[in-house]
Amino acid sequence: MHATRVMLREPMRRFHLTLALLAFGAFGCTGLYMHFVHDHLRAVDLELRAFYRSRHIYILLAALIHACLGTYVRPALRLRGLQVLGSAIITASTVALVVAFFVEATAPTLRTLLSTLALEALAGGVALHVISGLRNQRGEAGDSADANETDGAGAP
Repeated sequence: MHATRVMLREPMRRFHLTLALLAFGAFGCTGLYMHFVHDHLRAVDLELRAFYRSRHIYILLAALIHACLGTYVRPALRLRGLQVLGSAIITASTVALVVAFFVEATAPTLRTLLSTLALEALAGGVALHVISGLRNQRGEAGDSADANETDGAGAP
């Protein structure tokens, strides 16, 4: 219980957990849309069926990324701006994927520019978080090594 309270006090974690819930909700809504509006996609051609299902899964991917970040991200000491930029990109990508689900399916040629850019940006945002996390770990390891050298305990 205590760990949950600590986690929810951190704004970035709370932000990503909230977005995870919203994205899971969007995933559920797009599933209901396919079920009720398009009769489980039974009457649509295979190309459009694959199109809808892939966009539906992309929304799930974004929700899972937000859930992971909301659970595991730790505020970076040195590269906080990189984390914030990564979070902003991931958030914009999530919104773009939901929009793409509805907009791109109605285009006469099924062009996928929006979802393609959103997926690439999603990967870029995750990469920024990975870089920030790795550099933050390296910085913490260096800081603790420096602290051990100067702790006055007689260690060289």
